[in-house]
Amino acid sequence: AGILLLGSLAGLGLLASGLATPETATKRLLARERPLAMRAASSLVRKLGLSSPGVPASGCHVAARSAAAAVREHSVQPDLILVTIDALTADRCSAYGYGRSTTPTLARLAAEGVLVERTYSPGDSTIYGVSPLAFSRFQECLGEVRPESGGLMQRLQAVGYRTAIATGYDFRNGVTAHYQEALLAGVDLYYGGPSPESNTGNSVPVDLAVAELGVRVIEEALADQPLALWVHLYDPHNAHVPDSGVAGFFGEGASDRLDEEILRSDRVLATVLDAASQRQRPRLLVVSADRGQSLGEDGRYGHHKGLYRSMTQVPLVFHGWGVPAGVRVGGPTSTMDVPVTILDILHGSVPEGMAGASLVPRMRGEASDTPPIFFSLVERNWSLRRDATWAIMQDDYLLVWHQVASLRSLYDSDYVELFDVVRDPHNRSNLESELPAVTSRLMTLLLSRGAGVQECWCAPSR
Repeated sequence: AGILLLGSLAGLGLLASGLATPETATKRLLARERPLAMRAASSLVRKLGLSSPGVPASGCHVAARSAAAAVREHSVQPDLILVTIDALTADRCSAYGYGRSTTPTLARLAAEGVLVERTYSPGDSTIYGVSPLAFSRFQECLGEVRPESGGLMQRLQAVGYRTAIATGYDFRNGVTAHYQEALLAGVDLYYGGPSPESNTGNSVPVDLAVAELGVRVIEEALADQPLALWVHLYDPHNAHVPDSGVAGFFGEGASDRLDEEILRSDRVLATVLDAASQRQRPRLLVVSADRGQSLGEDGRYGHHKGLYRSMTQVPLVFHGWGVPAGVRVGGPTSTMDVPVTILDILHGSVPEGMAGASLVPRMRGEASDTPPIFFSLVERNWSLRRDATWAIMQDDYLLVWHQVASLRSLYDSDYVELFDVVRDPHNRSNLESELPAVTSRLMTLLLSRGAGVQECWCAPSR
């Protein structure tokens, strides 16, 4: 079987040869930031440790595979390019009607493919947002995840895909060893850096280095083998520091800087897509986010502030192979549905053992029930306090149930909030006492799922 390296990445001269991109603005951006990106690329090469073939370094995982796993099921399987953008709320995307042109690339892809109008992450942080995308599972299930559980990448690797993840935030941060094992089990090459501190300090823009690695992975991929590449861009995370490429494009305020970082990530997305278009193979492209954030529009600032709409609603666009053109899918949807939908598009069937539902019937305009969306956060801290928040969304209503339990009963609390997410998008007016029937119905659904009794929601179906 042997060890498979993802291309000959020895002597990786990222940005040295430049990027072919149709967007003049992107060319100017890369030229302006070339010195910073070159330093980032050199550091990235050292961290990957691929100058000596067959010797992986920290930050890189090279998985062994059997010869049987390399046999493709179909004569021509499309590539998969999954791009997620950290902390990108749908409200900040011009593709979703935002007043500024922050995401022109995403808007074009949405017009040519499928835009899902209301997609929500089950959590409000990267740790809680990645697990649904990788495994179609809740983050609380980390202790239960095993390699045999079969995440998105492992399932694709099993049918012959060469798999890679390049992320500006290491998905292994703050998770269990079991989860790390499951995450890396289906990945031929994993790069989990630079560290978040490099973004906060603005020493080097993170996304350029990560995207350049993604571009080189695409360029080095074998022509006769399908590629599954997941690129996670980190720069719109809540540091919001100006950079040389887009500083002052919209203004000088915190909101302006966030919009500039989103625009910059959209341009970096364009470079990855341009590289993918050079492959003589059909491809499925999916763009989304791990979770959102707020700059005070709803009285909350940043992220990790609870299961409210601004923290959880994210963009979701499908484009390319097997995707109808010019379609908008309405109704609440979870990012838990993303890996299930990808596998349904690629293989023509809904995979077993995943908690999400396929969006393919809704893309085709077929009658399909819209199941309720579940959210979950369970945390423990130094005071032996257990903070738990569960939520459910059905149609236009979001119910959030807060529980704080401690060894000291003084800290215990238990309360419910109910919001109309369409009429009250910033979730400011609690309707719990005004709409007792709706509150009771959603609470019953939430309890039937096991909230308050079962911390880990690992049910194979909704």
